[in-house]
Amino acid sequence: MKDKMETAVILAAGQGTRMKSKTHKVLHTVCGKALIDYAVELVQGVGVEKPIVVVGHGAEAVKDHLQGRALFAQQDPAKGWGTGAAVRAAAQLLPEQGLAFLLVGDAPLFRAESLAALKQAVLEGAGCAALTAVMDDPFGYGRIVKDDEGFVIDSVEEAEATPEQKAIREVNVSLYCVRLELLRKVLPLLPLHE
Repeated sequence: MKDKMETAVILAAGQGTRMKSKTHKVLHTVCGKALIDYAVELVQGVGVEKPIVVVGHGAEAVKDHLQGRALFAQQDPAKGWGTGAAVRAAAQLLPEQGLAFLLVGDAPLFRAESLAALKQAVLEGAGCAALTAVMDDPFGYGRIVKDDEGFVIDSVEEAEATPEQKAIREVNVSLYCVRLELLRKVLPLLPLHE
């Protein structure tokens, strides 16, 4: 696959209520740079000219900040990452074929090496590759549930996890690479939660 067939969807529609701030979550600065800038620059560094940024709450502020550096998809109302609603909002802007990186706009520590590893897994035959981490204290993170052969079968949010699932230490960090053909097939199958 040609590099030009790559795109990225950056999720920035959340309200950021846990931050208790009037500033949009992805516009808070870390080391003098807005959180969203780290995500945009990361994907641009691997050849994605203009990522698709999914906006919702505070959309105008995010659009103003990224003016000319991104395409925008509106998610209204923002229903969260787990439902696939954010990626559905961006679907019309996605190419028919190629690869897409999917990531959150408030995680400034993702690295280009991680994107390259995910891309390589997809090029070697995976339909989708996800970055996970093993944590001593995974409280608050979505858990990665695997079958007996080690294949991922679910990602369960903390609030919805059973006690058995809460004991899992491998967590979802919300960074993926997926074949667009597969993404288009599975998006309509994902449940929407109100």
